[in-house]
Amino acid sequence: MNSKEFFSKSGFQETNSISLDFIQTIQNQQEQTQFLDKLSQFQNLTNLTIELSENGLDSSFAKLLSENILKKNHKLAELHLYLSSNLLKSEGLQELSNGISFCSNLNTITLNIIKNQIDDIGVSEFGKSLSQLNSLQNLALDFSQNNIGDDGITLFSQCIVNCKKLTSAILRFSSNKIGNAGASSLINSLQSCPNINQLLIDLGNNILTDDGLKNLAQENIIFSNTSSFTLNVVQNSIGKKGCQYISKGINRMMLLEDLILKFSHNDFGQTGMQDLIQGVAKCQKIKNLRLYFVNSQIEELGSYQLGQGLGKCINIEYLSLDLHNNAIGDEGAQQIGLGIQKCKNLRNLTFYLVDKSVKLKGAMNIINSLKKCNKLIQILIGFEIKLTETQKNLIQRALLKIRKLVQKSVHIGK
Repeated sequence: MNSKEFFSKSGFQETNSISLDFIQTIQNQQEQTQFLDKLSQFQNLTNLTIELSENGLDSSFAKLLSENILKKNHKLAELHLYLSSNLLKSEGLQELSNGISFCSNLNTITLNIIKNQIDDIGVSEFGKSLSQLNSLQNLALDFSQNNIGDDGITLFSQCIVNCKKLTSAILRFSSNKIGNAGASSLINSLQSCPNINQLLIDLGNNILTDDGLKNLAQENIIFSNTSSFTLNVVQNSIGKKGCQYISKGINRMMLLEDLILKFSHNDFGQTGMQDLIQGVAKCQKIKNLRLYFVNSQIEELGSYQLGQGLGKCINIEYLSLDLHNNAIGDEGAQQIGLGIQKCKNLRNLTFYLVDKSVKLKGAMNIINSLKKCNKLIQILIGFEIKLTETQKNLIQRALLKIRKLVQKSVHIGK
């Protein structure tokens, strides 16, 4: 519901579910007061969704939202708040946390609080509010682009251990100041939530090294019920040891079907790739695999290891690879292609290989290898190659030989 509908409509206060889109809509105090006055008329809500991004909201607004709405809707089961790019700071988050702690029936929380100057105090206070919600099952948080460090994430993690019923945890803390101690605490705490089947940990663009991922390899850290796992450590300092830790961790996810690893702009190189892909290859139930390794110094030997590992993932149906700028070369591209062609159940392939070292020969090697993927119906491939019209036609003719292909897109960067 947009602002015009919300303010003009009457007689619907008894509804138990409401979804409001007020992005960039209530940017002065008068508009914000009118919004809260109208919303305060709803006191029987079980489901509340509000998009309030980019409105200049501060802690005083958060306090009124907490006092007049959250604390008066005790039946609330689902709460979705989108508050990115405001001015809440930790004081505002504390006010919201106070209100949330009164909603004892909450089973689902989504909080997007990107770019709000949240520090350690704010995130730790929010964690305390979560620890009081005994029915919480689904948690999706985005604290990206704030000022959270190890102390804050550690205190937050200590509270998460009380959320025993969690089945889905989506935790985004990219672009903060989190190091090894904070990452270790977060991973360790999630082990206390044995029912998690969907787990996303986003620690991209922080200050992690290999030791931050060490807890994934601990024998007592077993996410035995996890079927979907996403780990984002883009733009940190992850090397060979970090890859080993992750490999050991995912090996013990016996039910894993969906795996997304975002490792771009790290320096794990050829040997790290070997360790990582060996762990992936042992997860025989994986159907959806997405690997993001942009600018990771994989080179030809790493490509060989990647191809070998992919060839063992026999149940993959959806595969996405992003290997920009890794000096793979034509031979490396061929090795990856040889691995992909062994994925007999592959239906959908996305492959970005914008790499100056890959020429026409490498591109053709990959495309020709796909002829043996008899179930493949959709491909999207990107190359950075300067081709003549004759060479482009050669690629198109090769695509036509992939028999069941319904949708195809080959992007040539030059």
